Amino acid sequence: MHTIHFSFTHHKYNFRCLRGCLTNKGILFLICLLLSLWRIEVTTAQSTCLSFFQFAHTPPVLPSGAINFSICDLRSTADLTIAHEYSSDHDFLITITVPDQFLYIETTPALTNESQGTDPFGNTVITGTYTAHYNNPSLSVSNLLIHFERLSNWIDDAQLEISYTITDESCNPPASQNFDPTLYCNIYSDLRSAPSNLVSQLVSSQWLKECEPGIAGEVLIDDELIIDMDYCFDNPLSQNLTIALLPGAKITVQSSNTLDLTKMNILTCGTELAQGIIIESGATLIMDGCDVSDSRFGIDARAGSTLSVTNTDFADNYIGVRFDMAGAPNRVTIDAFNGNHFFTDDGVKTPFAGMPEQVETRGYCGIYVNNYRDFNIWGDNPTGPNLITFNSLANGIVGYNSYGNLGNMTFSDMNSVDAQKKSTSKDLVSVCKAREHIGSTSTSSGQQ
Repeated sequence: MHTIHFSFTHHKYNFRCLRGCLTNKGILFLICLLLSLWRIEVTTAQSTCLSFFQFAHTPPVLPSGAINFSICDLRSTADLTIAHEYSSDHDFLITITVPDQFLYIETTPALTNESQGTDPFGNTVITGTYTAHYNNPSLSVSNLLIHFERLSNWIDDAQLEISYTITDESCNPPASQNFDPTLYCNIYSDLRSAPSNLVSQLVSSQWLKECEPGIAGEVLIDDELIIDMDYCFDNPLSQNLTIALLPGAKITVQSSNTLDLTKMNILTCGTELAQGIIIESGATLIMDGCDVSDSRFGIDARAGSTLSVTNTDFADNYIGVRFDMAGAPNRVTIDAFNGNHFFTDDGVKTPFAGMPEQVETRGYCGIYVNNYRDFNIWGDNPTGPNLITFNSLANGIVGYNSYGNLGNMTFSDMNSVDAQKKSTSKDLVSVCKAREHIGSTSTSSGQQ
């Protein structure tokens, strides 16, 4: 016969199968019951195993450091630690049950004899053999890493039940234990598997919420989100919500349409830059109280577009706002531009594939102006909170063949720290020294 001990300590489960010979099963049961309510003794007429193994589960380690999956937690890992007292390598049967529509799972090392099926509830059931190696005469310990790859929305299922079962089939009967952790996720729209990248179709198919005052949702964009109708993210909360872009991704506002953003964070998942927001000719962008970071061009305002951007931070972009009018017959209509701040914080991420520019730790410039006539932007108050500020950038404003009036701005710590300088200009004052850059200026301060 053999005895199996189940010891529960937090999320650890211990199993022991020992040879022995006890003739009074009732006495054994009573003694064990008195010794510990957490221990269950099972005896059988035959013993075929001599083993000890430990099943420990570490909650998924998320890149954000949070317990929940955040919008950029595309992949996470659980660690199963298995220990045994066999004198050689030993096989254990692993069974993982997962909601198929949400997660993809793989293991390191890969399971042998792996197979997949479906249970009566539509979940995917993965089974395979894990070989726990012999590496210590007293107790051999090894680890099985289970990687979760998030596939799609968790809109209607903010929490998921995952099930693991580990079984030692050399015991008679087989010794096994289940562990059923719950994974939580923030509510947002993951557009990687969406049927379209047009906002009109995403709204009609309920992938995105309707544009209503005080209504906003978080969204993950993998390639391009095309604004082909008037649309808004009108966040009523005190804390900003997130629009997350994967490397190289962009938001394009098409002609005759308006995108209105209130208290939204536009950022990039991963270590590479996104393309940013493109405002086509005839399109309008209204932005207030937002954070725009980690993009090649935070905003790329094309000739003939309309822009109203206020109280917004542009951090860690290659260029914060780009106005390139080369070859264009008209300009950008700037309705408002006060209270904006351009700076480097955590450092500029690496270029995405196909991005032509090289980057350094600091952003190249806050504003880029090319071939622009009558480029006029002002902060509202020379001493109040609505100044336009530039800090910790390689350059403040870079302008070519442009004329305009600028005022109520401050510049500080303008220098290139780790790459060849891309411009001899260091801030607004030095840029404006040449007529072929910006011809007429008015500034509240300009500091090298």
